[in-house]
Amino acid sequence: MAEEALSRYRAVLETIGVDEATLALDDAGTLASPTLPELVSKARLPAIYTEDGADHDADVRFGELLGEGGMGRVFAAEQVALGREVAVKVPRGGATDLAASAQLLREAWVTGRLEHPNIVPVYLLGTAKDGSPLFVMKRIEGAPWSSLIHDPALARRYLGRSDDLLDAHLDVFLRVCQAVAFAHDRGVLHRDLKPDNVMIGSFGEVVVVDWGIAVSLRGDSRLPLARDAAGIAGTPAFMAPEMAAGASERLSERSDVYLLGGVLHELVTQRAPHDAPTPMQSLSLAYESAPQAYGPEVSDELAAILRRAMAREPDERYAGADELSRAVGAFRRHKSSRELAAAAQRRHETLRALLAREASGEPVEPALVHEAFSESRFGFRQAQVTWAENPAAKAGLVAATVDMIGYELAHDHPRAARVLLADLPHADEALDRAVAEAEARAAQREAQFQELVRFRDQVDTELGADDRSRALLAMAVFWFVASVGASALARGRGQTIGYREAWIAVSVHVALVLATHRWLQRKAMNLAQRRIGSTAVAGGAGLVAHWLLAWWCGLPFVAALAMFLLWLGMGWTVVAALWDRRAFSVSASYFAAALLTKLAPTWAIEIFGTATLLGFGALALTWRGGARDARATLPR
Repeated sequence: MAEEALSRYRAVLETIGVDEATLALDDAGTLASPTLPELVSKARLPAIYTEDGADHDADVRFGELLGEGGMGRVFAAEQVALGREVAVKVPRGGATDLAASAQLLREAWVTGRLEHPNIVPVYLLGTAKDGSPLFVMKRIEGAPWSSLIHDPALARRYLGRSDDLLDAHLDVFLRVCQAVAFAHDRGVLHRDLKPDNVMIGSFGEVVVVDWGIAVSLRGDSRLPLARDAAGIAGTPAFMAPEMAAGASERLSERSDVYLLGGVLHELVTQRAPHDAPTPMQSLSLAYESAPQAYGPEVSDELAAILRRAMAREPDERYAGADELSRAVGAFRRHKSSRELAAAAQRRHETLRALLAREASGEPVEPALVHEAFSESRFGFRQAQVTWAENPAAKAGLVAATVDMIGYELAHDHPRAARVLLADLPHADEALDRAVAEAEARAAQREAQFQELVRFRDQVDTELGADDRSRALLAMAVFWFVASVGASALARGRGQTIGYREAWIAVSVHVALVLATHRWLQRKAMNLAQRRIGSTAVAGGAGLVAHWLLAWWCGLPFVAALAMFLLWLGMGWTVVAALWDRRAFSVSASYFAAALLTKLAPTWAIEIFGTATLLGFGALALTWRGGARDARATLPR
């Protein structure tokens, strides 16, 4: 693929008439503009004396060599009249080096007209004794930005930051953008923006230098128009595709934006965007300008800024350096939001780990799952407080919520899943369908459960047991008092107790049962209560039938009473077996009474009354202890 790209680029060079052999870099890694000797011949510059003469004093006195580039050399110097330290730049090859002289003049004219805090001030422009141009500028004590980018210790010393070097470098970048935006406002295109061409002063000064291949966007007699800038000029490792193609008619502020994007790329990756072993390979990469790939160490927001700044088509880039600056400034302001989102993402990963453990069959405490989700959701929401459009926070919140919806559905909690589903910013038909199905299943189970509850309440013998207890106790007292009273009358007056007295007592009993049944019907009654009442009424009818049958058959009274007790014991045994085992106490009392009646017939009446009191009393007490109010449980 690299060879194919190189072949395509060679075809481009052939089309625009550029010989590959002429594309040589200078010492600064730059392809210089073609020579413009007319700039030198047309220049009318004052003489600047670098030595004392018989009739004049030196304007500047040269000192040590500070640096040397492709076409120029910079010396430390003293501006004699003001007694200040300055820097002087001269053509590398002297007066005979027309290309270097033209580039120096262009740089002096550009920087001289761009008075900006981040552009080095020019104090003097003139010619030296040999006729070569030179210009005097402010001396910047510092280091090129490129050395700081690749040396963290040096960066901390110059930038005064140790906690976040990227943020410190971005502060430098924003000031570079300000300088470039100012130049664009004045109609000047730099064309060679790179970290090497930014100086960082000892006190934090940021200065954009080397404007030697700058061109004019509006027309300037001292600068070539951008559209007339023939040839290929700039640094291949940073060059925009239209620059690599020699398409001067397409040069614009967006070309410098691309270069600024390349500078930003080197800040975050430590490599130039088109870094390659040879200039031709770098130029072919610049011409292709394929979208850059960034690892997880580069945030999505910053990667998006980089890709837009270095888009292959100029129209897809930021309109100017100021717009790029605003995007980077917003990225810096979003730092706290990104940190919150990153912390929330770590809690989301914990949540997913817990869900994975549970899916593998390992028991996981629900509290741990809910805690991890709550913390991740809180973190993502807080991240959006300071930056509402934080993509990581928005995506993370959705992902965590979807994971938790799945957890709640797996644990059959459709109500909680529905609440979480409402938090999603966009409808999710699949999830909504899954939650709806879970809700339908839950509703069906709830209906079945309620039916079971209603059935339980209907057959619950504890409901209204208090009322039954009082009624049963009243009957026990009635029969005991009636039996003992009748026996006392009989023994005291010698009267015989027979069928007539039995019918009277049974009739009173039946009346009491009917009255009690009517009284209980005024309250909330369940099925068990109604059936118990109906059984009691039927039992009362059975009592009457027994005594009528015994009388009709001519059974002796005591024998009829013994049989009566036996029938009562059997009846209460059926009640105990079908409804309430506690009724066995009543059946046991009556069976015992039937036996005692056979053994002591003269005491039959007292035995019946005592058995009724003991049996009914015991049952009444057990009912009272476990009673519940039917009105509290029965459906309205």
